[in-house]
Amino acid sequence: MLFEDRIDAGKQLARALPPDLPKPDIIYGLARGGAVIAAEISRITGYPLDVLVVKKVPSPLESELAIGAVAPDNVVFIDERLTGYVSASREYIRGAVRRLSSEVRSRMKSYHTSRPLRSPEGRHVLLSDDGIATGATFSAAVMWLKSRKASRITAALPVAPSGFLPELRKLTDTQVVLVTPDEFGAVGQFYRDFRQVPDAAVIELLRKGGKVP
Repeated sequence: MLFEDRIDAGKQLARALPPDLPKPDIIYGLARGGAVIAAEISRITGYPLDVLVVKKVPSPLESELAIGAVAPDNVVFIDERLTGYVSASREYIRGAVRRLSSEVRSRMKSYHTSRPLRSPEGRHVLLSDDGIATGATFSAAVMWLKSRKASRITAALPVAPSGFLPELRKLTDTQVVLVTPDEFGAVGQFYRDFRQVPDAAVIELLRKGGKVP
């Protein structure tokens, strides 16, 4: 399956949500691409929208390969298997985490100037991105939600490799994934239009997302 763009993927996800799914209190999109997906689900369902910034820790050998990720409040996920495979040193990881934590704080602040971040505490959260590759950024986002005491987490994803599904089931309460290929190169291969989403677009999506309940 090919998605036309992230809006198309969001529409399809909204239609695929189980009718018996308990109503989510918040939809979080992982900025930047996941914000477009989440905003489209929010537009169709009426569920309140917010965004999270999670930055991947890149492999020292291949910048596109995530060996971990950093979420808000210094929440860090590191894939020990991958770090060993690419021989990433502890010094390298510490330096990357320090730099990325600062970037996450700055980006979260810039996105939430018009209204504060919605708290997930005690709430059913729907977490979405434009796709999963290694799963590092999604895992870090789930770690953050659990650290902030979300009561239930539903994953809503256009595409994720079939090999990640067992881990996704451990991480979340409900999983809605449209495409689960065995052969997986990159998320962008499943979209006709996978252009980058600018910060200004994320801020505008949030501005239209309504008031804090």
